[in-house]
Amino acid sequence: MNKFFILLIFLGFFSPVVARELLIVRGDGYYPPYEMIIEGRLTGFHVDVVTSVAARLELQAEFMTVPWKRAIYMVKMGNADAITYMSKTKERSEFAYFHNNILSNTEEGFFILNDQVNKIEYTGNFHQLSSFIIGKLAGYSYGPSFDEVNYLEQSDSTKTEGQLLNMLIKKRIDVAIGEVARIKFIAG
Repeated sequence: MNKFFILLIFLGFFSPVVARELLIVRGDGYYPPYEMIIEGRLTGFHVDVVTSVAARLELQAEFMTVPWKRAIYMVKMGNADAITYMSKTKERSEFAYFHNNILSNTEEGFFILNDQVNKIEYTGNFHQLSSFIIGKLAGYSYGPSFDEVNYLEQSDSTKTEGQLLNMLIKKRIDVAIGEVARIKFIAG
């Protein structure tokens, strides 16, 4: 499953005379090469693009790192000008503008423990997973084909991928869904 990258900056609509500083929120994850904190400094492709475009418009982009659900809420309530990365959902379309993704995307996947390889087969039909407990991140969209499935038994959502992997290792869930590169990075 691919997730759409959405850079929700309405820089073309801001006048440098009216707004000199933009508050850009982001989730508190580590997403190389797009967004990461290295030596206490936020850096990455998304940060560089936003900062560069803002500077060309004589605006200052201020980034704030907060928990993911809070970042979405801040944009929804008008307490932030933009969010660096968010997939499109029906609910989010009510308060955010989504532009076609041309900069980046993520690949979502299912993860299981090695001892479950012969017990869990998945060929692309979510019905095959209906008897398993699936763990996911709270407030995270995996696309409509997954988000709108109502026959999957879902575990309590977690706040971080680290917690998600811990639940999988402790066998509190049977399957984890997450961003492939991020899960691989954490799992080492």
